[in-house]
Amino acid sequence: MPVFVDDMTLASQLKMDLDKFIIEQGKHFKLQDLRPTTQLLGIKIDHDHLCWSISLSQHQYTVEILQKFGMENCKLVSTPMEPGLWLSNDMSPKNEEEQAHMKTIHIWQP
Repeated sequence: MPVFVDDMTLASQLKMDLDKFIIEQGKHFKLQDLRPTTQLLGIKIDHDHLCWSISLSQHQYTVEILQKFGMENCKLVSTPMEPGLWLSNDMSPKNEEEQAHMKTIHIWQP
């Protein structure tokens, strides 16, 4: 029974391990190595080998969503929250008075 797998992405800390795996699998299956992965499930992947980092971006998806809703010419605004702020359950309203106060604060909803 023939089986066809369209795409596969492999990751390893050692390039040598990836190469060995690809060679071994190539003995059993017809493979085409398209190294390195730059797109996966609509997410753009950028590798910075000097900094040992990977960046993920959904810029194109964002552009398509803005176009879908006629907002491609919208204006950029800053987020009205301190960057890097970590929120926790401890910060939630703890009693009815605090909950009532929170209900008076305007929250934007799309």
